[in-house]
Amino acid sequence: MSTDFNFNRMRNLLRKNIGEPEIQELVRNSDNGATHSAHVGFVQFREYGVAIMFKEAPWIVQSYPPGGENDLYVNAIHFYSNGYEANSQYQGELPEGVRFGDSEDEVVKKLGMPHDKGGGGYIKLLKKNAPAWIKYEIEEDILNIQFNERNQVDLVTVFTKPLK
Repeated sequence: MSTDFNFNRMRNLLRKNIGEPEIQELVRNSDNGATHSAHVGFVQFREYGVAIMFKEAPWIVQSYPPGGENDLYVNAIHFYSNGYEANSQYQGELPEGVRFGDSEDEVVKKLGMPHDKGGGGYIKLLKKNAPAWIKYEIEEDILNIQFNERNQVDLVTVFTKPLK
């Protein structure tokens, strides 16, 4: 497959309808096509360390055609480190030279102070620690960087800001 998974190209897919030709080509070239459950959809590219998440129109776009409330739109793009949820590592460049394995301090040096941060606490129900994360606003999008238990970047996600 010769799909271009460049970070900025993928980010430009945010808010696009699953029916658009560019998205349909990705779905055709994905591991198992698009899965759809409740109000979300998912397309996986494990060999490339990329996944696309969709949500129904009311959560992503301000306006949509009558009867289009169940149409899926790109909500998030995940870029995985090696082995994360059985994915190969994303080989493209991440924003501002962030790399998998960077510490939180290294990420902050590259991107500046985050807009928000959280996670890292113990979740009794799951009987494990929640991953720590930091968030940055990039124009109308959010960049979420998640850290593993060794405080190293292991998941990078760019997603749409919630509608107001």
